[in-house]
Amino acid sequence: PTQEEFFRGSLSKNPVTLSMLKPRGSEGQADPTVGDLRQHIANDLQMGDSAELLELLIANKILDVDLKLRVVNQTVWREHCIQQSSSSSTTTLSSLLAGGRGGARSFLASGSGLSLMLTSTFERSAGSHGSSLSITADTPIASLPAMMITYRLTGVDGEATED
Repeated sequence: PTQEEFFRGSLSKNPVTLSMLKPRGSEGQADPTVGDLRQHIANDLQMGDSAELLELLIANKILDVDLKLRVVNQTVWREHCIQQSSSSSTTTLSSLLAGGRGGARSFLASGSGLSLMLTSTFERSAGSHGSSLSITADTPIASLPAMMITYRLTGVDGEATED
């Protein structure tokens, strides 16, 4: 059986924007966390009371639920984009920079699970990124492609690592 067969529902929106997430936890916390995204996904999949059964991955790395999504974007996702920019085909990178999904599976290279795109705004996911395909350490966060996040049942297909 595939991962999809275990999920009761489906995502209502993909890409998901940061504004769709409801930060919980400490008072005044403005930055959504991986846990907030996991809860959002679980609610869409009609398993809101079982969010802990989901794990989220970026670049084949399991994300801790307490990490802020902004920090994940600035570190894990940026590093992955830089590596893929120098070693991946320009077609795949170009597709992601344009907001397309055609190259998402090979760009992500995460094995099994279901993927979603996380953007800071809807307009960004529509693809107004400019023509540069090279991503470097100097590339502004706003110019990175939308984060591709894989969600799956915890412990299934255990090829990912937690750093």
